[in-house]
Amino acid sequence: MVQGAMPNTMPNTMPVVGLATGRHLFKLLSALLLSSFWGAYSVWADEFIAQDMALVGLTSQVTAISQSRIDDNAFSQVQGLVKVNAAAGDGNIQQNSAAAAASNGVSVAAVKASQTSDQHNPQGSHAVSAVISGDSFQQAQGILMINQAAGYGNRQVNAAAIAIGGLGTIAVVQLDEKTLSEEATDSGLDAGSESLLPEIVTEVGIDPSAFHNARGILMLNQSAGMNNVSGNSFTLSVTH
Repeated sequence: MVQGAMPNTMPNTMPVVGLATGRHLFKLLSALLLSSFWGAYSVWADEFIAQDMALVGLTSQVTAISQSRIDDNAFSQVQGLVKVNAAAGDGNIQQNSAAAAASNGVSVAAVKASQTSDQHNPQGSHAVSAVISGDSFQQAQGILMINQAAGYGNRQVNAAAIAIGGLGTIAVVQLDEKTLSEEATDSGLDAGSESLLPEIVTEVGIDPSAFHNARGILMLNQSAGMNNVSGNSFTLSVTH
């Protein structure tokens, strides 16, 4: 059994606070989405061969260790639309997609996300770790879309659509049904071949201070293991 998967480990949304009227919301989101800093960041992730099986508690010799870490103050005080994909292992798929529309007329924002992947069944003994530590995202503001995976064949998606208009608005996020469901494929293992399945020890963790004083919309997927699937979606329509 795959252990250590933590889909949706944080709430899908963190409400924008301090807004009293639709006009204030329009001004804030317009400035946030259209004028502020937009960035895509990467953090270190590695995979290496280990011989000391006592360190990870496996019953046989360790084949590989996959570690993904976001630490220190990597994204502290960032603002705007922040996209983070951190993966260690093989066959992991990560996606962050956002759409925003603002006008005095009719505004439409739409995101369609789709992913397909075969199941992965690596052989041997593996140790996988996905950790967010320190003050990684302290005082971050805006739309934070974070995917972190360690292991094999994990799929993650974050999608957000925000529409602000004077006459009408439409905000849509469409996730293909395959995105959040496992795709059935032949693993190549016959019945009764459980002994050939990989042995996996997993570790996942989020430091209590990692998101201290962060504000805005937070979308986080964190998975460690094999063939885990997780996703978050957010939509907001405002007519002012």
